[in-house]
Amino acid sequence: MKKTLSRSVLLMAFSLLYTQASFSADNPISGTTTIMLDDEEVTVNFNDGDTFKVLDGSHAKARVRIGGMNALEGYGPVHAWAENSAEYLFEMASKATEFARNGYWHCTLEEGKDVYGRLLALCDDLSIGLIKVGLAHAYSIDLTPAAEDYLAAQKLAQSAQKGMWKYGVPEYIITSLHSADEGAKDTYNRLISAEDGHTEKLRHEDTYETCEIVCVNDDSCMTYVPFGLRYGSRKAECLLQ
Repeated sequence: MKKTLSRSVLLMAFSLLYTQASFSADNPISGTTTIMLDDEEVTVNFNDGDTFKVLDGSHAKARVRIGGMNALEGYGPVHAWAENSAEYLFEMASKATEFARNGYWHCTLEEGKDVYGRLLALCDDLSIGLIKVGLAHAYSIDLTPAAEDYLAAQKLAQSAQKGMWKYGVPEYIITSLHSADEGAKDTYNRLISAEDGHTEKLRHEDTYETCEIVCVNDDSCMTYVPFGLRYGSRKAECLLQ
């Protein structure tokens, strides 16, 4: 969605107010928060910085993926790039969840669903707030650049070395890995540009072992863990803290 410069300035000022009010070490994490979803005030639970479940209202039980930005995976220390360690970036993922759970956000549903059956929404105040403090990065779902106001916030965070950019900025961030033995017809790894947020699908025929570290351009890596080994009693050893 294209946004004008004047709207960008207003949104960034708006998100700064929420950042100052809601992202505080003195503000404890709660399991749920209240947001505006379209024109309805609802209770939601954020399981990470960019995904939530609606608990009441007309979309009760629906899972929602926020578009235009991406928070790092919160199931374990799986990201690493430049001089940022996996443990440090896992801490940034946890802080993104905390940030989302401690604000009152305004979200608008979009048409359709993602490949996981989740509803799609834009939450500009939350997204720009996260990006400004380096707890999320801007992205588009294809080769086009991300929204201009999101990228403006990201460039400021990168210049100030905030959050995930503290120890360096890679060319690309690996946001998902797929092994050729998973059974999909099209095996690819998803890469997002840290400069303009565009997405590339790096197609391959490689198979990965659980907890194998996969890198691109020698400056961005992700640890491969199949979905079934990310949570609960079967959690992979490399995810245990």
